[in-house]
Amino acid sequence: MSISKLEAVKRQLNCAVRLVVLQEDCIPIFNIVYSALSVVTDLAIKKKPEEIKFYKEWDKKYLGQRHKYWNFLKHADKDPEA
Repeated sequence: MSISKLEAVKRQLNCAVRLVVLQEDCIPIFNIVYSALSVVTDLAIKKKPEEIKFYKEWDKKYLGQRHKYWNFLKHADKDPEA
């Protein structure tokens, strides 16, 4: 079965919404949503790199804390005891 990256993002976000409605644990919801955001951002950079500059600056300035949580979840090899 082959799906596009945008279809995968759509499925991730649909799943995250279902988990929110069911009041499930916020950690997997965050992980799913951030994964989807990463894919969308990467695709946007490839399609219109000049238009993504604002997002990157805004993201670094205001949403940097979010990266801390994301890295915690995906880099167990660097800090296995955290």
